[in-house]
Amino acid sequence: MMLALLPGEIVLQVVSFLDPQDLSELVLVSKDYYSFFIPVLYDQVVLPLNAYWDDGYRLVEGSHKNPVRRFCQAMIENPRLAPLIRSLTLYPSHCEKWRSRAPLPTVPEEKLRALMLPYGDAKRKHRRKYRAWRRDLRPDRERQDMYHEPWIYEDAWLALLLVQVRNLERLAIRLPEERMKFDFETIPQTQGYTTHFDRVIHWARKPELGVLTRLSQVSLRDGPVWHNEGAIEAVPLKRMLPYLRIPSLRTLYVRNPCNGSLPRKLLRDLVPISSSLTHIDLEGPHDDLSNLPQFLEWCPNLESFAVEMDQPWHWRSWVDVSQLYRPLQKSRSSLRHLHVAFAGDGRQITQDAESPRPTFFGDLSVFPNLHTVHLRWSNLLPFYGSRALEPAQPLRTLLPRSLQNLYIEDCLMQGAWALGDELEGLLQYRREERGLPALQRLFCQFVHHEGHSRGVPAPSREEKAPEPDLAWEGRLRGLQEDLGALGVSLRVIKRGASVPFPPDRALRHNWPLCENGEYYNDFDY
Repeated sequence: MMLALLPGEIVLQVVSFLDPQDLSELVLVSKDYYSFFIPVLYDQVVLPLNAYWDDGYRLVEGSHKNPVRRFCQAMIENPRLAPLIRSLTLYPSHCEKWRSRAPLPTVPEEKLRALMLPYGDAKRKHRRKYRAWRRDLRPDRERQDMYHEPWIYEDAWLALLLVQVRNLERLAIRLPEERMKFDFETIPQTQGYTTHFDRVIHWARKPELGVLTRLSQVSLRDGPVWHNEGAIEAVPLKRMLPYLRIPSLRTLYVRNPCNGSLPRKLLRDLVPISSSLTHIDLEGPHDDLSNLPQFLEWCPNLESFAVEMDQPWHWRSWVDVSQLYRPLQKSRSSLRHLHVAFAGDGRQITQDAESPRPTFFGDLSVFPNLHTVHLRWSNLLPFYGSRALEPAQPLRTLLPRSLQNLYIEDCLMQGAWALGDELEGLLQYRREERGLPALQRLFCQFVHHEGHSRGVPAPSREEKAPEPDLAWEGRLRGLQEDLGALGVSLRVIKRGASVPFPPDRALRHNWPLCENGEYYNDFDY
């Protein structure tokens, strides 16, 4: 009773510390508690998926015990619950605890038909899609065509769930892989297992259908794979294309994207002239994403763009940042945050003045509203020759007046004096010409492992990475004092350290824990 006497704002703050199990018990206390806490309970829904082609999965994929089927049926039986869902997270699980669930009654045909035919049944092609969808909603024990592949029971119920959650704003899913079916006498064929899910995403491009009209944020990541079947441990760019057609979508985060082919028919039918996306974050590309520039051509309203390369150095090629400059100029007036750098395993590689090859991103002064820049030293400036040692153009001429935060990553001790010269150039530019008036923070971080370029003498036979000398440290302290007097905070970050730099990683989704208590981001399948 004391809880009922508190203001609603305070009660909601208290409830935010409760887990779903506590909330589910709280709604059973009374009718008042039910009406007050049921929107909180269903605001963020987390569901396990089981239909992945990997060992240990598909245990409950084709039965009434499937979690997606059970939750979807609960929404059908109580239609007032589906509009309460604002966030939906779908993650891989072996679903061991679901194998003992009791059977469910059959859903009446009339309740399904209204959800599965947003176009109506006037055309034959829509009736065919309905019959295929209705067939896939049947559990394995009720199907008479077990020879017919693929069996996408969970996908059919997941699509039915998405049609109901009309107020959904955030969707995060570990996508089932496109399975490769091998035949020794023919070319491998890709077999999809998200047919109905993809169809609902396709419907969302037309607001008049009332499907996912409020969806504003999507997080995608590849799911567990069965390596012997030839699947790719990544999310191909072609699987991201349908999301560009959703008018309400603003944010797209993809973990482990890969290039993939972009079919001409797919480009012509699904890709709009311009997308409404404003934020794109790509983490750990699987390859060089050579089609990414074309992808960016369709996003002329970007406010933030991030690519973090964190895959091992020895088995993949880096994204060519110079190819991203021209398509990003379509977002010239709207772009405010730019982040292209290494992370994770990518930062553990040994770097020098020649490797990775210095690649100039482009002149940033053409972006009049750019606030935050996070780039590597060898991408921020053009250099003479093939070494990131002697800049060919002063840094102060490449930065926009609107810049507030600059993070220079992967600096080299071999080029420390060149870095000092550029910082002094910024100091004089700010002091004498009042350039970069909005600049507040300036971060520099040296590479974690630094080698020696050819022709650069090593301090010893062991060729250890160079360390800062007393003269450089004295120069750095002087620059920090002089820039601080002008309202600019200069900070040199230690090797291997990580510091918050807004808005890096602000869009990324935290995936649920798996059965063994480890995060899926770090779980080795």
